[in-house]
Amino acid sequence: MNKQFHRLCAFTLALLGCLAVHAQNAFVVDDNTTVIFSDKTNVRVLQAPSPDATLDDMRAMDSQFAPATSIAAISPTAIYWIKQTLVNQSPHEKQLRIAPSGWTVHQNYVVRQSSVEKLQSNGNSANYNWLAEINPFTTPARNDNSQYAIFNLRSGETVDIYSRVKSHSSVPAKTFSLNFYDHASYLELRRFGVYFEGGMLGLLIALAVFGWYSYVQNRDKTSLAYGVWLTVGVTQCLFLPIHDGQRITEFFVHMEDQKIGWQYLAQVLYSCVSYAQTVLYVVFARNFLDLKIHFPTFYKISNIWIGWEVIHLSALITQQHSLNQQVFWMPVLIPIVLMLLSIYVCAYIRLQQGLTVAKFFMVAMVPYMFFRVSFMLGIAGFQSPFSFLPQSGFGLFFQNTNTNQAFGVCCEAMIMALAVISRTRWLQQELANSIQSQNDLMANQNKVLEHTVAERTKELAEQHQALDEAHQLVVGSVNYASRLQRGQLPRPVRLENRFASFATIWEPRDTIGGDLYWVSSSQHDGPFVLSVADCTGHGVPGAMLSLLVSNSLERIYANDTMEDPVSDGH
Repeated sequence: MNKQFHRLCAFTLALLGCLAVHAQNAFVVDDNTTVIFSDKTNVRVLQAPSPDATLDDMRAMDSQFAPATSIAAISPTAIYWIKQTLVNQSPHEKQLRIAPSGWTVHQNYVVRQSSVEKLQSNGNSANYNWLAEINPFTTPARNDNSQYAIFNLRSGETVDIYSRVKSHSSVPAKTFSLNFYDHASYLELRRFGVYFEGGMLGLLIALAVFGWYSYVQNRDKTSLAYGVWLTVGVTQCLFLPIHDGQRITEFFVHMEDQKIGWQYLAQVLYSCVSYAQTVLYVVFARNFLDLKIHFPTFYKISNIWIGWEVIHLSALITQQHSLNQQVFWMPVLIPIVLMLLSIYVCAYIRLQQGLTVAKFFMVAMVPYMFFRVSFMLGIAGFQSPFSFLPQSGFGLFFQNTNTNQAFGVCCEAMIMALAVISRTRWLQQELANSIQSQNDLMANQNKVLEHTVAERTKELAEQHQALDEAHQLVVGSVNYASRLQRGQLPRPVRLENRFASFATIWEPRDTIGGDLYWVSSSQHDGPFVLSVADCTGHGVPGAMLSLLVSNSLERIYANDTMEDPVSDGH
């Protein structure tokens, strides 16, 4: 009897111990609960035996749910079911929202004592805002759909929350403790974030318009790269899952109606614009600093880095893997940091080389690198420096790594706008200085040319004067020689009474020449001699010969006019 009693007691204690192991305490929600809260200690998890396991199947295996701390690492290929219990000890009814918390697949069920409520599908913060399609003046307050997993928890009610979740391989979820939002209170707090997000988006749109306008006005590659980068930055901000949704899928694009997986599509688009924003920033920096001209080797290295970014993006959106999160992200995080630091060094060198606007670029890179690296550290699984901020106001806003990235882009864009303006003015000043230098050079060349022309003109004038004097001397001599030559021609007295009619025309080709006519002296009676001669040569040589011929004829016929010029022996 005593043995049976002891066995019964041992069995009862073992049963109570087993129940104690599997019992799940409820998380208490009351008026002192924060707006955003999560159960860190009472969460229980069970890996689904098959992808098609239903809620009923998992409830049948309720005893197999184990504490979340018993799972060492979250597998990206497994589907988990999370069970949490909430009890409302507030005298007021609570409207609660379940956040995705980084899970790509997220389906929630609220199990009450008498009913099971399937909540709106939630995942990747890419839900469409159904309020965008309703008329608030005609739609009753409780007849609208919500893009969030929202349920009501009445005062004193206890419910079990079952969540079917699946993680992403490259950006895995970090905890099984899902976040709960006090929906009404959070909507009040969210206004602050919406104002801030709207301000950043408006700023980026304005700066993007400025970038494109600058390109239209200047037609330079730097302004084009700046405009394209900011346009992608605006798109990225629309895709960023800040706090409670992606704005482009919340207000503009109804992805839930697409035949392909809308959550996967939103993730792909978000990844593409995020990588594109980083790559286009480097492209803008290369054009701003003229790296192709001044750092050709680094320019080629940046081309290789861009190719690596494309490869890593392709792996991110197409491959499911079981690599450790840091192992997957460090090969892309380290090159990004090195690339940004190298660009900063190049900017400093360009500043030393005389590119004064590089100082704006260096100042703008500081917040961009800080927020960009903080974002990458959060993606890679490291603790962000913003996690130490208080969970309220700006602290709550900046604890989101996506917000850090958007804010960094805004800071970079604002300061870089000044850099682009300064660079444009610098280029215009350099162009003006170059034009002025060319004008000064042309003026100096004109002065030198004018001086040279004046000197050459003076020399030519002097030479011309000397030539003119020499010419006048020669002309005077020739004219005098012409008078002498004309004096050698027969005088009219020699022609008198010898011809009934006689006329002469003597026109040498030059002023003087070798042509002449000659008549013997009229002092002798009887026959006379008439000679017409053409001496070899022209000008002075001919004139000299003509004088020799004339003197020879005078000597020959001085005493005897009977000499026959055709007689034998002469």
